[in-house]
Amino acid sequence: MSDSQGVSSSILTYATDPEVRRKVYTQSHAKRDGPVKNLEELLAKRHQLAKLLGHDSYAQMFLADKVVKTPGMPPRLLSFFQRADCNVLLVGTQKTW
Repeated sequence: MSDSQGVSSSILTYATDPEVRRKVYTQSHAKRDGPVKNLEELLAKRHQLAKLLGHDSYAQMFLADKVVKTPGMPPRLLSFFQRADCNVLLVGTQKTW
């Protein structure tokens, strides 16, 4: 059976045969197990790498050589610029000077 999210959704919405609905539901959800498992393995490996290199998390490791340095800095940095009322255009803000 060929599958796409739209087709599965339509069948689950409009099909009256419970056996057809069961098969479509089972097949559409079974396909997602592979990618989810792969992502979980990737996240575990990234965490393991960060720990081996002496970091608390992958985010901390990734940001170590960046301007923001830690995962908590971006909100603090944006807050600083907003409080300072700098003439800096912050992404997502609608401020005119």
